[in-house]
Amino acid sequence: MLLACEESLVKVTEDVLKTIGIRPGRVCCGLFALTEHAIHEMYVSKRLNTSANFALISACEGSVAILIQQEGQWKELRSRSGMGPDAVETSIQIIMPLLQKLPQGSPIYFISDGQDVKYRTEVMATLEKLGATDLTVEDLLWTVIGTN
Repeated sequence: MLLACEESLVKVTEDVLKTIGIRPGRVCCGLFALTEHAIHEMYVSKRLNTSANFALISACEGSVAILIQQEGQWKELRSRSGMGPDAVETSIQIIMPLLQKLPQGSPIYFISDGQDVKYRTEVMATLEKLGATDLTVEDLLWTVIGTN
């Protein structure tokens, strides 16, 4: 994952990665911060069960990202920005095909900025049926940004 804000730098980095066979994906800075926070909790703080297979779904102000790890390797990162807080169904349509790639019983984590309770509740209503864990706490994004 690369955090960058200058468009020309992002384009050059994407082109270089593509030439060596890596398919880059873009995420907004809020999704990046939340995803990095959750990964830190898994691997550094070891507060979460780190499995060889898992999904991490991050949501921030109408954008969503899904990171899929299979056999200990990050395999896919999908992101969709600017959908808006009412795009629960669209988010689910993006999330579900990726979750189907994981072995049955793989951990699923959801983390959001902690601001939009309605969106979070509706998405978690679907994800809880699959055993997902909600890592969100109120004002999480601002806490993460303030800490780092």
